[in-house]
Amino acid sequence: MIKKIVLTYLCSAAMVLSGCAFNIAQTVPGSTSQPDVPAKVSAPASPLAQAENVLSALLSTISISAGAAEALDMSFPQTFAITRPDKAISTAYATYFITGTSDPDEPVFYGDTEITRQGTKGLFGVQVPLNLGKNTFTFRQGDKATTVTITRRSEAASPIADIVQGSMFPSNTGGAQAGGVLPAECSAPSGASVTAAFGGQRITLTQVTKASAGLPATFRGEFAVGTDYPAGETTNQGKITYAMTCNGSSKSYKSTGDVFIAGENSRLALEVSGYIGLVYPDPGVPSVFREKLKGGGLDYVVSQNGSHYKLASGGYLPNASGRILEGAVNIKNRLNEIHSEGSSKSESYIFEGTKTPVFLTAIGEGTFSLTLFNTEGTPGADVSGSRLFGKVSAAQNDGSVTYTFHQKVTGNLWGYNVSYDGDNTVLRFAYKPHLSSGSTPLSGVNIVLDPGHGKEDSGALGVPGKTGPDENTINLAHALAAKKILEEQGARVYMTRSAVDGFLTLDERLEFFENSRADIFVSIHHNSLAESADANTVSGMEIYYHNRLARNFSNRLMEGLAANLNRINRTVTQSYYRVTIIPFAPSLLCELGYLSNPLEYERITNPDQLQKTANALVEGIKHALA
Repeated sequence: MIKKIVLTYLCSAAMVLSGCAFNIAQTVPGSTSQPDVPAKVSAPASPLAQAENVLSALLSTISISAGAAEALDMSFPQTFAITRPDKAISTAYATYFITGTSDPDEPVFYGDTEITRQGTKGLFGVQVPLNLGKNTFTFRQGDKATTVTITRRSEAASPIADIVQGSMFPSNTGGAQAGGVLPAECSAPSGASVTAAFGGQRITLTQVTKASAGLPATFRGEFAVGTDYPAGETTNQGKITYAMTCNGSSKSYKSTGDVFIAGENSRLALEVSGYIGLVYPDPGVPSVFREKLKGGGLDYVVSQNGSHYKLASGGYLPNASGRILEGAVNIKNRLNEIHSEGSSKSESYIFEGTKTPVFLTAIGEGTFSLTLFNTEGTPGADVSGSRLFGKVSAAQNDGSVTYTFHQKVTGNLWGYNVSYDGDNTVLRFAYKPHLSSGSTPLSGVNIVLDPGHGKEDSGALGVPGKTGPDENTINLAHALAAKKILEEQGARVYMTRSAVDGFLTLDERLEFFENSRADIFVSIHHNSLAESADANTVSGMEIYYHNRLARNFSNRLMEGLAANLNRINRTVTQSYYRVTIIPFAPSLLCELGYLSNPLEYERITNPDQLQKTANALVEGIKHALA
């Protein structure tokens, strides 16, 4: 009574990619033999190009072999069992969706009521109301019965007895100007007395959020920073010491991060850390970005609070995304020259400078502008050989430079990217790929498929719970099936992982996408509802994108999916997911169905439906490129 689908797949690639620590240009799947790598005239290959060659050679040695393949088991039991919850639980929910497996040929009862199962493989789900306290529910099939116990608790938060370590400012690096102010902030039990000590001062923090005694509350204060610090440089002054008295007990703590003070004739500056730093115009609205800065970008800091740096260029950068620079700091950038490089798939403009400035991009009606902050010099940019732009203008502002590129035809811009190569800033524009004639219409199209989750990150569990394939496995099965069809139709496909136990962090996936220089990025996921919702009533597909340049592609892709699948088109929505924020090319996240819905889970794991979905995804991509 159990049907299996067996998919062979390559696991070697994922092991190489996830095991090499991204030491070679962060897993660049490109090489100078690819049409997208710019030809450099009368110049040695850059470190990035050299890394591309090395890693491309590495990837070319990976091939499918019997020893590298294993089976993806998409089966689940068709015997009676309650799969969620699989043990007695406690929850604050007022309702709960209980799920299970069963023999599809025999009825299943909840109490004395027969459960209607919409599918053919025995999966079921029932939403039940919960009263405060202990609740019991009995399910049976034939001579087997199972009683589920769910205790509903009040929604009150749990009390704490200490200052939360990660809440103490600074948790990363903190800074202030000599003669300015330095924040102090932490989360501690409501009603406690909290002080902070730094630079010979001790201040009492004020509780600024209301909470019942003992529950977590936010405490804040502010130091007046003295002026007796080394002039002309920024120095590390150590940590802030916090002390708490609560219920007659006193404890002392130290912040995780250090405090840096910029002395007279010095300005506090930072470097964007990690792969990307998201800058917000309003830190209270986390889905709206001013800019997506790259790691290594430099800017001055106007001020800092417990959560964000306020940047001189504008906007707020999360504290965890920046690192205060120590010593005699100079981040002024001087542009010396701009030269261009082209290929069949893109054109790039290299701004030769002396530093790596933070930037701001803007897309207007027929224009694209790039502003480099803390920068001077306006050398000319030659667009005479451009396929996209007819002219470019430059303007020197107060401490910044803005270049505006004027499109020949509005709407031809497929994607763009700002990156650093040493002290140079590289602006790359991608061309829209086109379908070819014949049996390989996707020839020349490079696609990244990103099966969501991986390794210990199982993603959502489906209706069978731990006894059936999880989202990690299901995403991978769909990606591998789509990869095979895409390659048969001429596409070059890069996978962020090719094994169930392969895994890249979100930023590593984005970096993989950037270095691949692919034309399209599709992150494959499957959805699920909270345990409190009636999952029998929600099914269908969703596509999410963030960048406006991806809007049309996303809508066209959904049109293609809907035309080839008998599955509900729920939405195509501009929203923030980490893997959709980079504008190199259309990057989107596809939710191909709901694993929490019994009928849809049966369809998603069905071998024929899985293949049909993979075909529909490919047809959707072709429809979007047409």
